[in-house]
Amino acid sequence: MKQPAAVERYLIVAVGARFLALPVHAVVRVAPRVAATPLLTAMPGIEGLIRFSERVVAVLDLRSLLDLPPARAQLGDRLVLIQTDAQTMAVHVDVAAGVVEILAATGEAERQELLTRECLGQRVMTATDGVVQVLDLKRLTELARLAQEASALAPSGGA
Repeated sequence: MKQPAAVERYLIVAVGARFLALPVHAVVRVAPRVAATPLLTAMPGIEGLIRFSERVVAVLDLRSLLDLPPARAQLGDRLVLIQTDAQTMAVHVDVAAGVVEILAATGEAERQELLTRECLGQRVMTATDGVVQVLDLKRLTELARLAQEASALAPSGGA
């Protein structure tokens, strides 16, 4: 009997004109945007902190990390909560466009090509939107860890 092909599932989000992919297994929740409490000492790539399920969670600034200009919060903006083995974190996105499935890719370039093709096929994006970039969860986890450490050192204890 033939084994079914392995698939990878990704949540496709948009920040500005950029389309990004998050592995679905790491997504805890997609919710309406909430304001983050800024850290006492500003850190590049960190928007601030929020409380989620009795925990303080770092909100990462994807616009800053992607070298995009700042934008005002809009009514339809979303907060995506992400859980890795080491950290819970959140990111604000303009749009959570949906989930796509692709065949398991052997490399990053192939994964990016498959994701872009699938998003085009499902009309999540258009050909002029470029390619879908998979977010680096290890890098995001490290930033969230640094924000957590900074909040623990703050006199008020953070958010």
